[in-house]
Amino acid sequence: MAIALSVTSIILASGCSQPTPSAVATETPALLYESAGRHSLEWAVPADAPPHKVLDWGEDVSTLRLTRSGSVLAATHTGLLAEFDGKGALIWLRRFALDPDEWVSCAEPLPNRNVVVVKSNGGARSSVIVEIDRTGKTVRRIRLPRVWGAIGSVRFVNEDVLLASFWERGLVLEIDWNGLERFRLPIPPGARPYDALRLPDGHYRIALNILESPLHVKGDPNVVVQEVTGDGKVLWDALADNLVSLQALPDGNTLCGAC
Repeated sequence: MAIALSVTSIILASGCSQPTPSAVATETPALLYESAGRHSLEWAVPADAPPHKVLDWGEDVSTLRLTRSGSVLAATHTGLLAEFDGKGALIWLRRFALDPDEWVSCAEPLPNRNVVVVKSNGGARSSVIVEIDRTGKTVRRIRLPRVWGAIGSVRFVNEDVLLASFWERGLVLEIDWNGLERFRLPIPPGARPYDALRLPDGHYRIALNILESPLHVKGDPNVVVQEVTGDGKVLWDALADNLVSLQALPDGNTLCGAC
């Protein structure tokens, strides 16, 4: 039986009007979120400090990611990419070109400082993964099969493999840069993956919306965070409301984003 999730390290929140961190480490960015009505990024360090506006975009935030250097990469649905240092100062800004019916559903920082951008098409219900360098130049790209649907999240595994979560079809796949499936993680029937990580020990940490799954108990939160083996065996799980993103921290804790 899943326990209720208590976040004790850091919370990154995207698209949230009422962020409520419980306890936050003060040596790292504590809170980054989109304010209701203002569509701005706000930053608070430490947790009890009043947040201050970093940048007013007038656009909805789709992704927030911690980089290996400790900065934060943010992306909007309309293709604005920005990186902030540990004090909230803007250090990189780039506009990713999109067609009118496309949006950016995810952006993932790479160890070489390039960025993987996922653009999705509502009409075609498909996604394209593009790696760009710091000048915005395309390095490589994958057009994914429509049968997988649109991607909700993509994560760097290694130079050749990405881990992708497909919300609509309930899939978590490892794919290569030829667009081929390398591995499929078993997902409970009816569950929809918000995000997934592959850990150094080969386990996976996943955030699943279970509202339409037999796992859900009426009155319980609608999201479960699980650590599982490659064959789907659950090692631990925890319930949370509206949790949509995960990030593994060096100390083994998990950074959680909620909205």
